[in-house]
Amino acid sequence: MESRNQATWGEAGQRLLSDSKILITGLNITNNESYEFIHPLKWKPSKVGDFEQVKVWVSGINGNVDENPVDDTLEHSAFVNLGLSANKKVLIEEFSTAPCGYCPEGHIFLRDIIKDYPNVIGIIHHSGYKSDSMTIPESVTIAEEFAMGAPTACIDRILWPDKIKVAIGRNEWEDKAVEMLSKKAPVEIDLGYSWNEAYRISDIYLDLNFIDYPKPGDMRINIFIMEDSVIGLGTGYDQTNYFDDDYGHEFYGLGNPIVGYVHQHVIRAVPTSTWGESGIIPSNVGPGQKFSRKYVYTVPPMYKAEDMSIIAFVSYFPQNQGESWEILNAEVKHNLLTGIKEFNSSVSWIKTIYPNPFSEYAIIEFENPGNKAFEINLYDLTGKLLLKQKIYSDKYKLYRKNLSPGIYLIELSEEQTYRAKVIIQ
Repeated sequence: MESRNQATWGEAGQRLLSDSKILITGLNITNNESYEFIHPLKWKPSKVGDFEQVKVWVSGINGNVDENPVDDTLEHSAFVNLGLSANKKVLIEEFSTAPCGYCPEGHIFLRDIIKDYPNVIGIIHHSGYKSDSMTIPESVTIAEEFAMGAPTACIDRILWPDKIKVAIGRNEWEDKAVEMLSKKAPVEIDLGYSWNEAYRISDIYLDLNFIDYPKPGDMRINIFIMEDSVIGLGTGYDQTNYFDDDYGHEFYGLGNPIVGYVHQHVIRAVPTSTWGESGIIPSNVGPGQKFSRKYVYTVPPMYKAEDMSIIAFVSYFPQNQGESWEILNAEVKHNLLTGIKEFNSSVSWIKTIYPNPFSEYAIIEFENPGNKAFEINLYDLTGKLLLKQKIYSDKYKLYRKNLSPGIYLIELSEEQTYRAKVIIQ
């Protein structure tokens, strides 16, 4: 080196830049002391949609020969994209149950965050601490993976560096949600639905449009069904309240438990699998690629369609320990009744189904001028697709095969859609 109290710094990506070495003088860095430095040259990646290695090293600290050169170099694998973003929405998944006495305060935190930040979506899994009458199996599985108690919550399913579980305490929810709102979302989510009052069925239409490169991985489509203003009778609904004697608290004097408690953001169903539908989005995807899906959900009679919402999001599913569960983007549509759609019978309609009920097979006759190509789908009442077939006539024979006795929904689609109920004895 030229003199004491100086150091040389280098920076490289896939290649060493000939002008990336600079000399800093006037330093006197002591043992275990840190020195922050911004390199004057901007790093220019050579490609997008892939990882590039960034390498930074230092030599000649204080003009001396380094006694331990092993720790002079830092390397980082950086994913490079275009820096574009869709309208980013953040999903908060709270874990809460009726037996949890501290959980009412978690409900306040979530309510206030949603009110203050319109692009935050809030849902509540009734799991994480015991269970109640609103607990569903999918929420139990999710809580077992993410939570260590209640009230806790996942913020876009990020595992924060100082945490051992994804779900964190309520005092951190707002700060982490604001941090995630500032992130870029590489995918646009267009969520729509229609509502058939006669059969209490909602068709859910999902369109994904990637506007930038996400990191490669197992990206999955997730659909949650949520209900607000849920009130029930008994211990499965009465909310334990540790703030009944806490003067000045919002829940002061409301009783312990609170009988007739109004539960909000209750997860009722997961039409996709617990961890989302795989195999739709390829592991490497880029701008301009689009994907569409349709799901069917039948609302049980005891649920209020006007208080129900559909939440859709795209998230990673880790294949190895330590990989990310991160949610790339989310969307929500409220009030299923606003999606009422009268199915147009001007294109096609079912004339008759006989016999109905049936034990072996039923013959379905419908109008089909010109012998157009139609698609017949058969669903059970949970919305599970059991049969999908193209037909080119005005008659179809539906065989029972391995179907159990019960009510099923036959759907006929071309440009429009029409449904009818079939019953197997």
